Amino acid sequence: QPCGLGNVLYAGAINQAQPLQLRVTEIKDTLVASIVRLQEQALAERSETIAFADKVARYFVLFLLLTASLTALFWWHYQPEQALWVTLAVLVATCPCALSLATPAAMTSGLSRLSDLGLIARRGSILTELAQVHTIALDKTGTLTLGQLSVNRVHVFGSMDQAQCIAIAQALELGSAHPLAKALQDLETNVRLQAQQVMHLAGLGISGTVNGISYSLGSKATLSTDLQTQAPAHRVLLSTATEILAGFDFADPLRPDAQTMLEQLPALGVKPVLLSGDQQQHVDRLAQRLNIQQAFGEQTPEGKQYWVKTQQALGQNILMVGDGINDSPVLAQANASIAIADGTDIAKRSADAVLLSPHLVSITKAIAIAKSTQAIIRQNLAWAIGYNLLILPLAVSGLLPPYLAVVGMSASSLVVVTNALRVGKNLKGFNS
Repeated sequence: QPCGLGNVLYAGAINQAQPLQLRVTEIKDTLVASIVRLQEQALAERSETIAFADKVARYFVLFLLLTASLTALFWWHYQPEQALWVTLAVLVATCPCALSLATPAAMTSGLSRLSDLGLIARRGSILTELAQVHTIALDKTGTLTLGQLSVNRVHVFGSMDQAQCIAIAQALELGSAHPLAKALQDLETNVRLQAQQVMHLAGLGISGTVNGISYSLGSKATLSTDLQTQAPAHRVLLSTATEILAGFDFADPLRPDAQTMLEQLPALGVKPVLLSGDQQQHVDRLAQRLNIQQAFGEQTPEGKQYWVKTQQALGQNILMVGDGINDSPVLAQANASIAIADGTDIAKRSADAVLLSPHLVSITKAIAIAKSTQAIIRQNLAWAIGYNLLILPLAVSGLLPPYLAVVGMSASSLVVVTNALRVGKNLKGFNS
């Protein structure tokens, strides 16, 4: 909802448009507390996998109660003195503790492993979704790169000199949290200007008025129709309605383990795709460097979201990794999504998990852990069901004393919990 001068903003409010100046009046929470809260929220959430296991357990309990009733009825007519003990052995030995623990124990262990990697889950279903991923869509700036941009070249095309162009760009970007804005602010100039009527265009750039003249700063898409045909190939362009004034080129170092992460993806059966709002030529250059076969540049927030929707319609499960405001729609659209910790707040709130670690290989390890979790769940369910099918005939026939039934029930639960602790252990090729 609209917010003006003097209004009170509460913790959790999200600013999706223009920059604001705020005065903090109360502090009742910390970053550590918020991380713990996210983890507790994920653990408390009932994923589809747990819900399915609970449904199976309910039907299994009904089956056991019916079996116990028939067993009691039979032994009451056959040997009444043994009816109580045999029925008790049936109920104790086949108690569905192991079946009920099979999935939650593995999921809890998996989420704990993700936390060890620096990946904080916001939703408990993240493990299920990660295990089913076919394609990982990666943003460029701030995701595959460090987001520590610097201006390495300024090209002047119009009637203004370089210092004036830099001053106008800095005035427009004042107060913006975008990495490009910070890089422009770091440029040295003796000229200081102020901008009015500043408007942020998500995924495109920024516009505003300086000394009564309207300027646009951003990608080619921010230019007027007449200027787009003659736009030079630069990442960020400064222009008026009738003239392109300057172009800014930026350097952004690649994350050290980006190549390693991409090399690990084929072993997981996951295909990488580069999905960026940057100009296509810059996106293609990075894709070629990292050997990414599919790269889509100049993507608006709507364009990214549409691409994911299209892939989902084809039966693909998409993992989106991003950090910016323009990534928030696609992060919410993807089957699973991860936001980079130093990205925008709205991106982190839209994602299923937040990567606190600076290492991108944590993402491939997370996928491997998710697959390991699903494998452990299947093993636990197979053991729990198999144990009950084996022990039930012995209990019904009266061959299993109640004290042994107690031992068997406890042992089956212990096996399930111990097996759950194996989640994420000995992941060959992903522990480096």
